[in-house]
Amino acid sequence: MLDRYKDFINQQISDNRDQKLLLAVSGGVDSMVMLDLSIKANLSIAVAHVNHGMRGSDSDADEILVRDICAEYGIVFHSYSLNADEKSSKNFQGRARDVRYRWWNELCDVEGYSYILTAHHSTDSVETFLLNLTRGSG
Repeated sequence: MLDRYKDFINQQISDNRDQKLLLAVSGGVDSMVMLDLSIKANLSIAVAHVNHGMRGSDSDADEILVRDICAEYGIVFHSYSLNADEKSSKNFQGRARDVRYRWWNELCDVEGYSYILTAHHSTDSVETFLLNLTRGSG
């Protein structure tokens, strides 16, 4: 699996050893596997976690899990918690997605990340496994 992941990254990102990658990690299985594979592939990564706050203590537990793993491996960890206005939208999923993408792009601008990686199972039609959001192409 690691070799397939490395091959995929190499196909999608030229000169990936010189790129700073931002991984969007929710704490779910898909994104945790992406984080694990990225660590094993020795990619230059940082992690962004959004706490949507919609599942009470479970949402907080996800954030703690991701933060602790990043601390264990010396990975830069960024977190963002949705505020009341961001949670109150009638179209919560759409609003939350807009907030995530805006925040991820801000992190790229400020911190110099070249790509944002998201992990999703094959049936997810909204976001793809790798989201190439370089400025101007997202």
